[in-house]
Amino acid sequence: MCQIVEAHYFRGRHSAIVAEDKRQLFGDRQIDDILMSENIVTHYWSLRQTHLGGYEEKGIDVWLALEAYELAVLNKCDVVVLIVMDGDFVPLVRKIQALGIQVTLLYWEYSYQNKFEELKDTRVAVKLLRAVSHSICVSDEINNQGSDPIVNQLFVRQYDYENGNHEIPLAEAKTIEGGAAVQADGLPIETSTILSLKSGYGFIRNETGGNVFFHHSDLQNAEFDNLETNMPVRYTKMQADGRYNAS
Repeated sequence: MCQIVEAHYFRGRHSAIVAEDKRQLFGDRQIDDILMSENIVTHYWSLRQTHLGGYEEKGIDVWLALEAYELAVLNKCDVVVLIVMDGDFVPLVRKIQALGIQVTLLYWEYSYQNKFEELKDTRVAVKLLRAVSHSICVSDEINNQGSDPIVNQLFVRQYDYENGNHEIPLAEAKTIEGGAAVQADGLPIETSTILSLKSGYGFIRNETGGNVFFHHSDLQNAEFDNLETNMPVRYTKMQADGRYNAS
């Protein structure tokens, strides 16, 4: 139904030495082979090691935005299709749409286990969904293909963002006590909605009085920038210093 004018792939990537140590060289080469066979232009940015020993990619998102906007300005396309999840791309979407070009978003929502064997969810930013012209949840499209046991319910379900049916858990196993994070084993998980959001923290409605404070550093399976007032949440609660804190 359409002609792809250009396709670009952006990724932060380890150096050869680090990738070999992590046994990623063969996997990287496989991805390169697929991209080359489909005539997709690759853009790689070196991952940098943080002071905590992890790795971060600085600049790859900016590079993607610059390339996408340049293509739009050169008027090579009628629609720009983005495969991203981050709300930081909202300004790019608005710039492209101001040129009279539609923006379609492809995204996946799925669960995975991190290196600590903790279950995490990957979700698209709500403000990004609302900014684009069209969106397609690819994970839902795959789940709806039939009863193939290999792909059946491979991804988590898509939430109904427009109607507010998108419960995001603020906590499952951690809360705050005396200002220090502790395990919340045995504490009940409660449900409510976000009352207000400030710079890096917020409050959850508590029907019995004393609204519940939470800090951005204690969020689980959610990004602070994606939170909105009146959003349903799950959380654990403990009283400390005369007030309720949530995680």
